[in-house]
Amino acid sequence: MRVLSGSGLVVGRLRWDEWLLLGGYAAVVSWPEWPAGPEQQPAGDTSGLVSLALVGAVVGATMLVFSPGTRFRNVYFSAGWLVISGWLAVRSQALALEPLALFGLYHAVRWHYWRRNRRELVPGSVSRAGYEKDYYRLEKRRGTSEDIRYTKFLFRAGLLLFFLLLWLCIRRLP
Repeated sequence: MRVLSGSGLVVGRLRWDEWLLLGGYAAVVSWPEWPAGPEQQPAGDTSGLVSLALVGAVVGATMLVFSPGTRFRNVYFSAGWLVISGWLAVRSQALALEPLALFGLYHAVRWHYWRRNRRELVPGSVSRAGYEKDYYRLEKRRGTSEDIRYTKFLFRAGLLLFFLLLWLCIRRLP
């Protein structure tokens, strides 16, 4: 595993669970029963677009609840997620932008944290008891109160962005 200096990104092989996440995400997006566009739909049928918009909303909500956190630090995982999320946005005619927007938000917050502290953000877990500090094996450290502050900001800004995009999606549906 090689860490790219200056960015904190990792170039390394994907683990089995990361392959499973990307494969499951790609399978849901490419489900053959959902038409790729209006040319394959009968006139007036928007069920495919609604289904893809729902996929975007579910994936976006899952990203907020089960923060993928340090998985996005891997260059290959991030590239795969970006390609699949872009594919979803194109297939849904820009109705399912939640995964792409939350991916961008996570990397913007991560980059800001990296520039400020010269170490990787260790996102905390959101639980009933509040925010819990996680352990990051690559850097061999537990999250700090600064990490929790950034996690809180990321969670709240992500919720705001998620609901804004969901509202815009609902308004655009025919």
